[in-house]
Amino acid sequence: MRKILFLAVVLLLVLCALPFLLADGKPRPYQGWVEADTLFIGTENGGRLTELAVAEGQAVTIDTPLFRLDDRTEAAAVDSAASPSAISGAMKEIAIASARGRRTRP
Repeated sequence: MRKILFLAVVLLLVLCALPFLLADGKPRPYQGWVEADTLFIGTENGGRLTELAVAEGQAVTIDTPLFRLDDRTEAAAVDSAASPSAISGAMKEIAIASARGRRTRP
């Protein structure tokens, strides 16, 4: 019985010393779990990204601009909608539609 106990203690000591005996001195990567709050950010409208104002992992505060989208398409649409020819064309379409509505009503 003493021999078995002695062998068990020796085996336990060898198993405990094994990581130290086989260590090569290189740093080991960490392993484990990381908990974080993840927030997915996007825009209502798609577009081409022209500027990224923050880096990954950077802390930001409220109202900090994160990125900028190319707004040339939206600016062109606003300009064309506000032009006098577009307004007069829209007024003509409204007049034609209202005239058709009067003719179809009894």
